[in-house]
Amino acid sequence: MRLAPRFGQANWIVSFSDGSRERWDQYGNKILINSDYMNMIAAGLSDNSIAVHHQIDYDHYYYGHKKEKHLPVWRLENQHASENHWFYFDAETAEMSLFLDNNRRWYRWLFNALHSWDFSSGVRQRPIWDLLLVPPLILLSLFGLTSLIIAKRRLLR
Repeated sequence: MRLAPRFGQANWIVSFSDGSRERWDQYGNKILINSDYMNMIAAGLSDNSIAVHHQIDYDHYYYGHKKEKHLPVWRLENQHASENHWFYFDAETAEMSLFLDNNRRWYRWLFNALHSWDFSSGVRQRPIWDLLLVPPLILLSLFGLTSLIIAKRRLLR
């Protein structure tokens, strides 16, 4: 049990032995995390209109590749031109689990996609991942080996 204030009131995040979690108000009553509750959170995030989506599956930005992430989540999208922010909130506790702005979305594609070959959920599947990753690694290892052979011949001359 830990304190997690919301809307100026004391709330509690309660974790149970089966792994489930709930948000309780200051009197110990369970808070229902629904679209009305998330709209209240959205109103506190920005003066602009924010779209609220209940997401039951991973997308290109919220996914569990090497670390499992909780599903379902609520995705709040502020599509205003100057504030293109996305917020992901846990559906059990309404805690923010991920924040994305334009820079972080670019970083996801430039770093995770190019450096970790983490393009989409189809590529993250284990047999496909191996088929796409092992051949280039073997090829790069052969290039490294040929450079060592050339260097050895040159040094022995």
